[in-house]
Amino acid sequence: MPCKATAVSESSLRRCIEPFDELRACPEPAEGTAPVEMMTSKTDPLIEFLRGRRSWRDLPEELTLPDDLWHQMDDLWQRSIARIAEGQVSEWGGVLVLDESDNLRLVNIVQGTSRAIMLQLAVQDTRVGTFHTHPQPSGITGIAFSGVDLADAINTGELLSIVQSGEEVFATLRTDATPMFVEWKEVAMQYGFSRNEYVGQGMSEQDATRYADLDLCVAYALAFYCGRAFEPLVEEYRP
Repeated sequence: MPCKATAVSESSLRRCIEPFDELRACPEPAEGTAPVEMMTSKTDPLIEFLRGRRSWRDLPEELTLPDDLWHQMDDLWQRSIARIAEGQVSEWGGVLVLDESDNLRLVNIVQGTSRAIMLQLAVQDTRVGTFHTHPQPSGITGIAFSGVDLADAINTGELLSIVQSGEEVFATLRTDATPMFVEWKEVAMQYGFSRNEYVGQGMSEQDATRYADLDLCVAYALAFYCGRAFEPLVEEYRP
């Protein structure tokens, strides 16, 4: 599996959010040379999917997120564990949007508790999903989505949902077969049953959580990706 759990180091350096750079025009190729295709918003598979210009069936096995977004998400992770030496953590998150220039950004950033977060979904740009962190007071990382996370993602119409837990990052994508609505209590029960069953088989908490997520992705036709911060996310399941 591409994701491995690691413990949080108390000496982790906190990265700062870097400002967004304006899109720069690509220079014209020299005469007599073939143009080089750049990965702009018009060719980026994930952006095209979020804009409805590409089917989820045509997405590659690896997804690349913008550097600016990575820095935003990693900054929120560092905020989540800023007081871990005192045994205190808190979830941080925000809403994923596409602006008029097709930049994927994180807005409406809020702080939650150690176990939950209430995101503010009203935005001016096109809302495409959400992001939040999963810190643990013990320092354990690699904890993927909860059942409630996935139920909320389905019921609020998210196309892209992302969770970061340490260096491990998990993402789901909505497909044409994903239901419009699910009973969150039922999904939470399914998740809890699967997770406990995997733990009973001797799996680690991290692996049990991820496999329970995969069971729900199969049940509700969500694509599932996993990877490490600042690296491509690798597909683990596609309906």
